[in-house]
Amino acid sequence: MMAGAYGISSGLIYPPGIFAKTDELVEVAKVAAEYGGVYDTHIRGEGNTLLESLEEAISIGEKAGIPVQISHHKAASRSVWGKSTETLKMLDEARDNGVDVTVDQYPYRAGATSLATCLPPWAHDGGMSDLLKRLEDPELRGKMKKDIEDGIPGWENFAGELGWDNVMVSSVNSEDRKAYEGKNLEEIREMRGDPDAHTTLFDVILEEKGAVGMIIFAMKEEDVRRIMKHPLQMVGTDSSASAAEGYMSSGKPHPRGYGTYPKILGRYVREDGVLRLEDAVRKMTSFPAQRFGILDRGLLMPGLWADIVVFDPEKVLDKATYQDPHQYPDGIEYVVVNGQVAVDHGRYTGILAGKTLRKGV
Repeated sequence: MMAGAYGISSGLIYPPGIFAKTDELVEVAKVAAEYGGVYDTHIRGEGNTLLESLEEAISIGEKAGIPVQISHHKAASRSVWGKSTETLKMLDEARDNGVDVTVDQYPYRAGATSLATCLPPWAHDGGMSDLLKRLEDPELRGKMKKDIEDGIPGWENFAGELGWDNVMVSSVNSEDRKAYEGKNLEEIREMRGDPDAHTTLFDVILEEKGAVGMIIFAMKEEDVRRIMKHPLQMVGTDSSASAAEGYMSSGKPHPRGYGTYPKILGRYVREDGVLRLEDAVRKMTSFPAQRFGILDRGLLMPGLWADIVVFDPEKVLDKATYQDPHQYPDGIEYVVVNGQVAVDHGRYTGILAGKTLRKGV
């Protein structure tokens, strides 16, 4: 925190965070709170354990006395479609009870993570090298298959809950498996001639040494819109960096890295009227900046850093798709980063004006 962190984050569906206990998280959050930090969390479950996972995050904020940020809030399983009405009510009640909680969101029905998260929690114990060894053991494979089919209480079982046709491979490293990118597990099973999709899952992870990206189609549009309209929601991509050319253009990553902001401005503001333009802009700029204490950005004011996007509200629109994600949006005329023009008339100028932000530095 003294080196400039804005808070502490947790990813509770991923190892090693998946093994963290609530009281452990409370104690570490207390330390971040002493320095004015935020507790930012990918909650333990967004599917059938959504409500209890959200309650855990709220309780950590209450016990640690720290603001809570729920990362990319969603209802991500058929079993919880429509439950955003309950989660948003929980957030409002928490605020009424003195817990400073907000959420961020990307405007898509699919999420993205590692394909290895389709394996049960115990398979991850000891890290990737131990996981790969377990995938070589026929007996342990059988146990993994049973756990995927039957589920484990408290586990975010993507494949078991949503089906193989909703699990898409987005990236692999090996050239001889590039054809898998953009295909779901059932399609890949047919390509390989595997007896079942469980075998495909295990073998692809093993062959790629765990380096397989996944897109999972899990959300309902009504929940996406309901969360988007809530005053505690702000916008975030949850994306790593990509580019339409060069070494960062590989794979078929989630289109959110290219399309989050123009999709909201074009589809949800202009076309569908889900948000007013001024509310959408605030959710993208000043709201997140102020939430995390980035006080010299997020507003157009004298003395603040000039981070500016100039767009045409009648033309702005996302173009990136799941099958063709490396596409820049329409309608973005200029981008100014730290006072330097990075995009001029829709074209990147080649400057590298960004920098790492540190609190108080």
